[in-house]
Amino acid sequence: MLTSVRNRVLVAVAFCTASVLVYLPAVAGATETKTKVTEVATKVGDEGVEIVLAILAALVGLLVAIIIIPKAIGLIKRFI
Repeated sequence: MLTSVRNRVLVAVAFCTASVLVYLPAVAGATETKTKVTEVATKVGDEGVEIVLAILAALVGLLVAIIIIPKAIGLIKRFI
């Protein structure tokens, strides 16, 4: 089959064409996957920030409750 130069050239061209046709969709899929992974990571990061801020707000509320409520009760008892 590969005895003539013409057949060798045709096989080489067919191989190169097949390689390009197989390579291009894989690259497109990889780019699309990278985009999706970046999008998911961004969403997860945003949700993580919201969770951390909610926890910090709860801790501040707890500290305020621990410090201010007893003082308020003592103030109310003083006037009663």
